[in-house]
Amino acid sequence: MDAPDSKVQVMPFSVGAHYLMGGALTLLTLPNGSTVAYEEGIEVGHLYEDRDPVKKWRRHYEVLRAKTPHGPVVVVPAAAWDVFVNSLKA
Repeated sequence: MDAPDSKVQVMPFSVGAHYLMGGALTLLTLPNGSTVAYEEGIEVGHLYEDRDPVKKWRRHYEVLRAKTPHGPVVVVPAAAWDVFVNSLKA
Protein backbone atom coordinates (compact mmCIF):
# COMPACT_ATOMS: atom_id res chain seq x y z
CA MET A 1 0.00 0.00 0.00
CA ASP A 2 1.24 3.47 -0.83
CA ALA A 3 -0.06 6.65 0.69
CA PRO A 4 1.29 10.18 0.33
CA ASP A 5 3.32 9.77 3.50
CA SER A 6 3.89 6.02 3.87
CA LYS A 7 4.76 2.85 2.01
CA VAL A 8 4.19 -0.72 3.20
CA GLN A 9 6.42 -3.33 1.60
CA VAL A 10 6.55 -7.09 2.11
CA MET A 11 9.45 -9.07 0.67
CA PRO A 12 8.67 -12.43 -0.91
CA PHE A 13 10.52 -15.54 0.27
CA SER A 14 11.99 -15.83 -3.22
CA VAL A 15 14.39 -13.00 -2.29
CA GLY A 16 16.18 -15.53 -0.09
CA ALA A 17 17.94 -14.98 3.21
CA HIS A 18 18.72 -11.37 4.07
CA TYR A 19 19.74 -9.29 7.07
CA LEU A 20 16.24 -7.96 7.77
CA MET A 21 14.53 -11.34 7.65
CA GLY A 22 14.18 -11.65 11.43
CA GLY A 23 11.86 -8.71 11.95
CA ALA A 24 10.56 -5.43 10.64
CA LEU A 25 12.27 -2.15 9.84
CA THR A 26 10.59 1.24 9.79
CA LEU A 27 12.45 4.28 8.49
CA LEU A 28 10.75 7.54 9.43
CA THR A 29 11.57 10.99 8.09
CA LEU A 30 10.58 13.55 10.69
CA PRO A 31 9.22 17.04 9.94
CA ASN A 32 12.65 18.54 10.69
CA GLY A 33 14.18 16.38 7.93
CA SER A 34 16.02 13.95 10.21
CA THR A 35 15.50 10.21 9.88
CA VAL A 36 15.02 7.62 12.61
CA ALA A 37 14.94 3.84 12.30
CA TYR A 38 12.76 1.47 14.29
CA GLU A 39 13.83 -2.17 14.17
CA GLU A 40 11.53 -4.78 15.66
CA GLY A 41 12.36 -8.44 16.19
CA ILE A 42 10.60 -11.34 17.82
CA GLU A 43 11.33 -10.25 21.39
CA VAL A 44 12.47 -6.65 21.22
CA GLY A 45 12.13 -3.38 19.35
CA HIS A 46 14.58 -0.49 19.29
CA LEU A 47 14.39 3.11 18.08
CA TYR A 48 17.62 4.45 16.57
CA GLU A 49 17.94 8.22 16.44
CA ASP A 50 21.71 8.71 16.09
CA ARG A 51 23.04 9.21 12.58
CA ASP A 52 25.42 6.21 12.34
CA PRO A 53 22.94 3.49 13.38
CA VAL A 54 20.26 5.02 11.12
CA LYS A 55 22.73 4.96 8.21
CA LYS A 56 23.44 1.28 8.93
CA TRP A 57 19.73 0.36 8.84
CA ARG A 58 19.12 2.44 5.70
CA ARG A 59 22.00 0.60 4.02
CA HIS A 60 20.50 -2.80 4.91
CA TYR A 61 17.21 -1.60 3.42
CA GLU A 62 18.90 -0.37 0.22
CA VAL A 63 20.74 -3.68 -0.24
CA LEU A 64 17.45 -5.54 0.10
CA ARG A 65 15.70 -3.21 -2.36
CA ALA A 66 18.50 -3.82 -4.86
CA LYS A 67 17.61 -7.54 -4.78
CA THR A 68 14.06 -6.67 -5.89
CA PRO A 69 14.43 -3.86 -8.46
CA HIS A 70 10.77 -4.12 -9.49
CA GLY A 71 9.54 -4.00 -5.91
CA PRO A 72 7.98 -6.66 -3.76
CA VAL A 73 5.28 -8.91 -5.16
CA VAL A 74 2.58 -9.84 -2.69
CA VAL A 75 -0.69 -11.72 -3.17
CA VAL A 76 -3.16 -10.90 -0.41
CA PRO A 77 -6.80 -12.04 -0.26
CA ALA A 78 -9.09 -9.08 -0.86
CA ALA A 79 -10.88 -9.44 2.48
CA ALA A 80 -7.58 -9.46 4.39
CA TRP A 81 -6.38 -6.41 2.45
CA ASP A 82 -9.57 -4.52 3.29
CA VAL A 83 -9.13 -5.26 6.99
CA PHE A 84 -5.51 -4.07 6.83
CA VAL A 85 -6.34 -0.84 4.97
CA ASN A 86 -9.25 -0.05 7.28
CA SER A 87 -7.00 -0.55 10.32
CA LEU A 88 -4.69 2.16 8.95
CA LYS A 89 -7.58 4.59 8.74
CA ALA A 90 -8.57 4.05 12.38
